[in-house]
Amino acid sequence: MESVHNPSAYNTALNNILQGLQIELEARTVRPIDLLVIGGERLTEAAAWQIGQFAIASNSKFLHVGMDPAHPCTTFDANALNLTYFATDGEEEGFAALNGMVWKRDPKARPKLVFGKRRRLEIRIRKNGSVGVFQGSGRYHQSGFTLAEETIRRKIANLAPSGSAQVIMGNTPVACDIATMGRLAGWK
Repeated sequence: MESVHNPSAYNTALNNILQGLQIELEARTVRPIDLLVIGGERLTEAAAWQIGQFAIASNSKFLHVGMDPAHPCTTFDANALNLTYFATDGEEEGFAALNGMVWKRDPKARPKLVFGKRRRLEIRIRKNGSVGVFQGSGRYHQSGFTLAEETIRRKIANLAPSGSAQVIMGNTPVACDIATMGRLAGWK
């Protein structure tokens, strides 16, 4: 069965997912995190390179949420979304961590972003909003991924209507919410 791409429904769903994820990542921090949640279509190698170059040029950290326009989901679905983390050393080097998932130890814990299967990379949001990158422990029970997904879905269900925006990184269109666009403008 073929899916008909509805840009309005896709953009609304993606914006809600981006907002819900940003809200969950910022929960239990004392200030906005120094990581921006952006999104769009699943990244090609060229698009990932362009976002990486933007991250290096702006000394930024991004979490890109990729969603297939032909098969959009209406809420956070870890199986339908592709998370990619972009970071830089602030000078010339940057890296991208592919195929991430959100994990929570318990309902009151801050979420972690977990990348990789064998040698896990863990992105933790500290209480002050800074981002730490660590070698993962490898002890991530499935219930922690399920808990994170359910928590983000609740955040999405409680969202107030918000506008979405689109910015260009290189030649790659990237979606974000209005608040994130304002923060991006300050980093250019």
